Amino acid sequence: MGLHINIKNINKNGRLYSAYFLNDNHHHQIYILSCNINWNKNIDIELIKVYDLKGKKIKEINNSNNTTFFIDSFYCEKLSKNFIITGNSDVINSYDFNENKKYKTYVDNEKTKDDDHYSIIIFIKEKEKIELIDSSCNGIIRIWDFFSGSLINKIIASRSWIKGICLWDNDTLFVGCLDYSLKLVDLKKGNIIQNIKNLKDCILTVKKIEHPKYGKCIVTQGIKEINIWNNVKIVLK
Repeated sequence: MGLHINIKNINKNGRLYSAYFLNDNHHHQIYILSCNINWNKNIDIELIKVYDLKGKKIKEINNSNNTTFFIDSFYCEKLSKNFIITGNSDVINSYDFNENKKYKTYVDNEKTKDDDHYSIIIFIKEKEKIELIDSSCNGIIRIWDFFSGSLINKIIASRSWIKGICLWDNDTLFVGCLDYSLKLVDLKKGNIIQNIKNLKDCILTVKKIEHPKYGKCIVTQGIKEINIWNNVKIVLK
């Protein structure tokens, strides 16, 4: 397989933390999003850059003083718009992709210091109801109303950083932690259903897949290992 695209020098003066694809439903185009920061007199400026699949920069969206750790995108049928979601050092932001401006900021007024937002899931419960679920370095899971920006619920899931989260079904969430544990959290009751401790590796990302042999599974990726879990038992390493 040859190299298709190589975008260089995305951010000369800062760091490139994350990237994602955005499928523009209106113009039938696929774009690459990069979330990075530019260092300007010790101020972290959130800067989203948009590239086409030829590596040409299309535009920039800059609207927040934050270090950005996470970026995602989704299409909202209710508003017929594409949105970009970013998880930052202080807040979560959503941006209107076509209008190039911020849509909402999601802020926990009781947020503790250095409680960075590391992963975000877009949970479309119904066409008229969309929630954001995010994880933090303080071990907290937060659930937000996408349209209003209000905080619906807050769950203390770990005493460690939570880097990876994944919906198992509408009521439960898998949580991967840096303290070498994998947890299954009940989103309605706010309690931990299962807690698998003392793993050989910390967990950085968690994804759900449909395995041809084992059915619905969870894939976890750490620093040393990638594992496939079925019924929270490792089936492939």
